[in-house]
Amino acid sequence: MKFDSVFCIARRWSIVAWLAVPTSVLADTASLPALGLPTTPLPSDSELEQAGARIGEIEIDNQDVFDARDPKENRGLYRLSNRLHIETKPELIKRQLLFKSDDEYSRRLLDESARILRSQRFFYNAEVVPVRYVNGRVDVRVTTRDVWSLNPGVSFSRRGGKSTYGVELEELNLLGRGVSVGIHHKSGIDRDVRRIDFADRHLLGQRLELLASYGNNSDGDEMHLGLERPFYALDTRHAMGASVESVDRVNSLYALGQVDSQFREQANSFDAYAGWSSGLRDGWARRWLVGYTRDRREFEALPGSVDGDVLPENRDLSYPWVGFELVQDEFATLENHDQIGRTEDFLLGTRLEARLGYSTTGFGSDRNALIYHATFDRGIALSPRSTVTLGSALEGRWQDGRAQGLLFRIQRPLLLPAKRALASIRESRRHLQSRARSRSAVAPRGRQRTTRLSVALSGRRQERTLHDRATLLFGLVSVPTLSSGRRRIF
Repeated sequence: MKFDSVFCIARRWSIVAWLAVPTSVLADTASLPALGLPTTPLPSDSELEQAGARIGEIEIDNQDVFDARDPKENRGLYRLSNRLHIETKPELIKRQLLFKSDDEYSRRLLDESARILRSQRFFYNAEVVPVRYVNGRVDVRVTTRDVWSLNPGVSFSRRGGKSTYGVELEELNLLGRGVSVGIHHKSGIDRDVRRIDFADRHLLGQRLELLASYGNNSDGDEMHLGLERPFYALDTRHAMGASVESVDRVNSLYALGQVDSQFREQANSFDAYAGWSSGLRDGWARRWLVGYTRDRREFEALPGSVDGDVLPENRDLSYPWVGFELVQDEFATLENHDQIGRTEDFLLGTRLEARLGYSTTGFGSDRNALIYHATFDRGIALSPRSTVTLGSALEGRWQDGRAQGLLFRIQRPLLLPAKRALASIRESRRHLQSRARSRSAVAPRGRQRTTRLSVALSGRRQERTLHDRATLLFGLVSVPTLSSGRRRIF
């Protein structure tokens, strides 16, 4: 009996002592290795790489949509949303990482893995950091935060005596497995759209992307199906993919706001490619591609409609092609840049894509033509507070000694940090007011200055909390841009 009393007193004092331990101490204790060995102070990334450190445990910390530790989000509606939301599966997060346990430690792979995670629409943010270093092994923690992935939408408007409406339902992360499914219905002035979208970018647990869509619209049907294993990382060595697309619709030509004539368009296309790369070398990834494309389009005048002379020309292009891609490993991670409260990744290096093919009757084509396509993107950090991205595209074909279907496009948007958002809004308002007072001012050709002014009715859907959405309900956001527009030369 005496022994039992002593035991109860000892147990009671041990519980009191445990409760008296500060929370921070408990947290530090929990972070120690399971064997109880003391952790070595975490060296720098360069020291870990020089020492040949290897990846140890990979901890997945996927946080819910709303943070219950934040008093602003610790409310009944937010807690209910967390219960209803299905969190992203840890194995899905782990499969997207570019490293695994026992691999050599590389800070570049950690950063690129975080960029891949942040590129997923069902993640609000992602961070990959080393947390412990014990006996030559580095434990890594992957922290992600889900967004509310069920995205319903309803729209209605009435203009010129005609009403338009739309209903959509989109799930970005079905059952927490990264599958996206969307159903859209829109009744417009010109056409009614009914479309179903499906996307699985982690098919069968692999880095396979399956994209499918089907539209049954008032003016015709359209279908797209694609399967691809892309260059998902800078050091990826192989890629391949194929896609098919079919369109059967009636196009309308308008005069004074009324349908003047109509013609039918039937299009079928097939594209397949394979690519290889030597990987990332000296900060550059160089990729070579070979592929085959079949593009067939037929146009038919409807009875009592357009004259056959004004119809687009039928074409049947069948050609192999070669391509080259060049990507520079130069990215910047910024916060509050384009989106409020988000961590975003921007290419501050060079990206070049070029393809060249030859269509010939020997491959079943109806003409001999040289097909070309090229894009160029470049990001430039003018200062820590301003960034400029340059983008251009060129495509068309060389046929019968001249260029046909040539499209040349240049875009140069200015991306402003959030710290300058208020000044940008004021500047945009003054600019709009001055334009309203003087409509005769014309900017130089090819250097037109424009300002986009948009109303954020619900903030960024699935990307902000309900509290933030209410704050942004009628907020004005403006981004000045420089654009030379689009020119098409026939």
